[in-house]
Amino acid sequence: HWLKFGFDGLRVDVPNELLNAHDFFRELRGRVKEEFPQAYLVGEIWQLAPAWVRGDQFDSLMNYALGRDILLRYARGELSGERALEDLARGFAAYGENVAAMGFNLLSSHDTGRILTDLGGGKFGEETSLVGRRRLKLLSALLYTLPGMPVTFQGDERGILGEKTLYDAHRYPIQWDRLDEDILVHYVKLAQMRKKIPALRTSAVWTYAAKGGVLAFFRGQAKEVLVIANSDPRPVVFPLPEGRWKVWETGTVLQGSTIVPPLHTWVLLRL
Repeated sequence: HWLKFGFDGLRVDVPNELLNAHDFFRELRGRVKEEFPQAYLVGEIWQLAPAWVRGDQFDSLMNYALGRDILLRYARGELSGERALEDLARGFAAYGENVAAMGFNLLSSHDTGRILTDLGGGKFGEETSLVGRRRLKLLSALLYTLPGMPVTFQGDERGILGEKTLYDAHRYPIQWDRLDEDILVHYVKLAQMRKKIPALRTSAVWTYAAKGGVLAFFRGQAKEVLVIANSDPRPVVFPLPEGRWKVWETGTVLQGSTIVPPLHTWVLLRL
């Protein structure tokens, strides 16, 4: 009904809680794809669960396993760069490139706290903290540079706050009179960057190195892009791969090693 109405896909709530779930969704996929082969099927399963995305049920799961179990914890400083990079490698290996390319990758939703609040940016009604905003920029840049589709919960791009509590402040209607221009501009630049750098739209990803709060990975079939993030509140000296690299946001050319700024994500292009 909804696909005939004009929707491009279906998101299914907690499919793993149904009886005979795998059989049901195999049949559902068969019927949907027969008539709408390009329809996008997403299941709300929060854990790493490859059994659901083997080509016979869903195209992707709601990828909280990436966005919150790894990236959010890393951005908050709970995971070291080494541990986060290991977890990323394990996750992408479990799904494979075809599934990773279709990933429904999100950091927050109507079922979680607002991402800026979860990063220590403040509670509903408060002024946002500088550290929280910097961690949000670091985290969202990682989301936009990994394989899959970056998904933003409406309002997060405005810098809205809201904790998940008894009163569900994270679901409060969008405060159109509140706008953090700096955060909005950041999200616009991320979208432009992803459009202009073809490697970021591929499913190719390789780990490079990690040190303390820093992690780095390559993107693109020829490893033409290097992403470096630093979740440490201090700058970190970090070795670069051979060759010359240009920082996307500033145009600065780097070679040999560099000092990665605190609470920041760099996108480097191979020259």
